[in-house]
Parts: sequence; structure tokens; C-alpha cells
Amino acid sequence: MSIQANKAEQWYQEQVVEVLYGNVKGAIIGSSINIALVSFVLWPIFPTYGLLLWLIFGQALNLFRLYISIRYNNDHSSLSTRNWLNIHRALTCISGAMYGILAFFFFSTEHPLHQILVILLAGGMGAAAVGTHSVDKITYQSFLFAAVVPLIIRSYMEGTDVHMVVSAMLCLLMLIMLRAANQSKQIMVDNIYMSQSLRYRATH
Repeated sequence: MSIQANKAEQWYQEQVVEVLYGNVKGAIIGSSINIALVSFVLWPIFPTYGLLLWLIFGQALNLFRLYISIRYNNDHSSLSTRNWLNIHRALTCISGAMYGILAFFFFSTEHPLHQILVILLAGGMGAAAVGTHSVDKITYQSFLFAAVVPLIIRSYMEGTDVHMVVSAMLCLLMLIMLRAANQSKQIMVDNIYMSQSLRYRATH
């Protein structure tokens, strides 16, 4: 690969990381609110240390993600672009796994309304992440699979016809969200290169 191509790839990666970290605060606020609300609703059914630990870990993870975001904004030159990207990918995957854990271990067989709540939360967060993570394929897919696949498995384990249909519908929803994420990514990539082209023309 030529030096010019390397520079172009490096520049593109920097723009992707900038977009990802620019969306972090909104994602953290939404995640924090959802974790608190769901814990409050599920507590009468699962008044256990497990749910409390899930709540504490989830909010601690959000605080750490906020800290990393602030560090990036204040001094992103302290680490390479690749390292910042890998950190974001790892934290995003763990964040998705938080919803997967909730769906797998706090899926109440005796309370259908609470099942619906958990399904909407995991599926809804996967859909919402299209707007915040889709600029990087690995980031979005790791979040989506970690959040929704455990829900699909847990729903299927219930063994009823309804739950099997729900699992099938969630699989279909995942395919739709992956397609939407690819389309959203292409739009963002086009905007990134268009901005660079306009900047180049303005300065030359």
C-alpha cells in the first residue's frame, strides 16, 4: 500500500473514531436511564443480589465510558487512533452484553409483561445503536449480537409456540437492523469523504 493510501486510510479511521466518540454521551445517557428504570421495575420480581450487581456494574460501566470519552476529547493524541477504536469497541461490546445478561437471567416465566419489557429493551437498544455505532461495522455488530442473541436463546428455551415465534421474529429483526446499519454506515462514509473533498477544494 502506498504512503498516500496509508494516509487516506489513517485519516478515514480518525474520522470514524471521532464520530463514535461524539455519540458516546448520548448513548451513555440513554443506557443509564434504561438500566435504572428496568432495575426498578424488575426489583419486585427479582429482589436479589444478582439484579443489584447488574445495576451497579451497568452504571459503573457507563461512568467509565464517560471517563474514556472525556479523555479522548481532552487529549486524543495520548493514544493511537487504532487504540481508541479498540477501546470503544470493547466497551461497546460489554455494554451490549449487559442487555444480553439481563435478557438471559432476568426473563420471568410467570410475568409476561416483564418479558415484554426485557424484549423491548434488548431489541430497542439494538435498533437505537444503528444511529450511534453503525459508522463502524465491528462496533455495531458486537453490540447487537451481545445484546440480542442471548434474548433469542432465552426466549427459545421457554419452549412455547409463542416464544419460538418471538425468537424467529427477533432473528428477522436482527437481519433488518444489520441491513439498516450498513445503509447508515454508507451514508456516514459518503458524508465523511464529501466533507474532505469540500475542505480540499476550499484550500486548493
